[in-house]
Amino acid sequence: MALLVILPTILLAAALYHFILYPLLWSPVASIPAVHPLAKISSLYMLWIRYWEDENDTVFAAHEKYGEVVQLGPKELSVNCIDDGIKTIYGKNFDRHYFYRVYEDCGRHNLSSSLDATTHAIRKRRVTHIFSKSYLYTSPALSGLLNRTIRHHYLPLLFGYAEEQQPFDTMTLFSALAIDVVTGYTFGTKASTDFLNDRTKHAKCIHEIHKGRPYPMMFWLHEFPGCISFLEHIGFLSKERYKSLEALHMFCLDMCDRAEHTLASSDSSNTAPEEVPTVYQQFKYTLEKEGLSSTPSLRLLEGHRPIACSPQQLEIAAEVCDQIHASDETLAITLTYAVWELSRNVDLQQRLRQECQALGADVRMNSSASLPAPGVVDGLPLLHAVVMETLRVHPTVAGGQARVTPYGKLSKLGRYENIPGGYRVQSYARFLHANADVFPDPNVWHPERWLHSEAKTDLYGPDEKLRWFWAFSSGARMCLGSHLALLVTKYVLLLTYSNFETYVVNDEGIEHMKGYVGGPKSGKMMAGVRSLPLFAKQ
Repeated sequence: MALLVILPTILLAAALYHFILYPLLWSPVASIPAVHPLAKISSLYMLWIRYWEDENDTVFAAHEKYGEVVQLGPKELSVNCIDDGIKTIYGKNFDRHYFYRVYEDCGRHNLSSSLDATTHAIRKRRVTHIFSKSYLYTSPALSGLLNRTIRHHYLPLLFGYAEEQQPFDTMTLFSALAIDVVTGYTFGTKASTDFLNDRTKHAKCIHEIHKGRPYPMMFWLHEFPGCISFLEHIGFLSKERYKSLEALHMFCLDMCDRAEHTLASSDSSNTAPEEVPTVYQQFKYTLEKEGLSSTPSLRLLEGHRPIACSPQQLEIAAEVCDQIHASDETLAITLTYAVWELSRNVDLQQRLRQECQALGADVRMNSSASLPAPGVVDGLPLLHAVVMETLRVHPTVAGGQARVTPYGKLSKLGRYENIPGGYRVQSYARFLHANADVFPDPNVWHPERWLHSEAKTDLYGPDEKLRWFWAFSSGARMCLGSHLALLVTKYVLLLTYSNFETYVVNDEGIEHMKGYVGGPKSGKMMAGVRSLPLFAKQ
């Protein structure tokens, strides 16, 4: 009888110690201020906040109140500093959190979904050379691709909108442009998309992307991936989204086949530089060195019909699906907000136009010349300032970029030492960019703040602003396509404002979404254009 009384008491005391007293009094993070008192003892508070898409505002307010390190849960921290902050978390030793598992494609991990640092490093080494700044700036393939995509496909669309006085959705237009560039650089223009000239196919592709990873489900897919997979497996949840993912996978595998045909049948003397499948060719070279077969074999993609493809192609398709998804969300967002800001700042738009038009006939829509060299474009100070300030005020990845403290060692984050392994830790670009000591009036879009910087085009350097600039993350996991994204953004703005004047038609819902991705809440921004007489189409 006594045992029946003592045992529950012991269990209750153990539970009280483990779940309440230890986290509050003796945990290694007990001295770190919490976003909410409940966060000390439970993850439910932050899960609730994330579910209602209030994470960014809630955590930012906590940093404003408590400083550079804030506790979000019993084993979760947010860090908002450089030294002992992002330099530590985003170095080589912190693996990604399972938050990123949702981005797996074709039954394969890719750069986004690879959690451990070793696997990610192997994947990144395969193509890091052809995404380096030095390679991109001297690549005939990329130069030809940008000339074709921006001057000959994108600018005529703007001219048509101007002639018809027709408003257009910048998010849709720049999404099509971004995917055309990414697939063109990967597969060559013979095998890539042509979404700027085929809006129906573009709309179908975007529909499949969004249906495959539905926005209302992203909270569950990020925070409870295993649970969602189990519920789908037993039939409690529909597997309908997999049909859209399969369609996207098939779409990428089809481009792989066409790129393979280009390589097999191309005559170098008759092949334009932009027709070369640069990234695909590099992937093939590195994957063959790794011993991955290029021989087609029957594969079953998530219940889809069997298709003939090689292990190499599955690896490549997994990466390209990820790149398409990323470019649709990131490059389109940056260009949309750049056009929005410039359209509301007429004087600055005019100054940018004068700077761009000073390059002469090479930036005219009807010019037969090549585009100005990347080094020349990088040398335009106001253009560079506009891009940097847009990325600062409107970071495309607004949510926390979750990592895990390494097991077997203690970490120092901010002024707090002895953080054990297994803690979820993260930083937010939006918070780093809002440091008023570095960026006075941080919520104001003010490109001039970059004009007096010692650093001109490098992402990182001695300037304090660049230390806190985190639009592309940093360290070993820094965005692979950062230099490509900067280059494309600058060329699009250069040619747009050399030939046209933009204005806002409808910007309702332009405020940022409050989740992981920081695009417009409405998902669109309606703009209009007017042709400039001197640079109008002849």
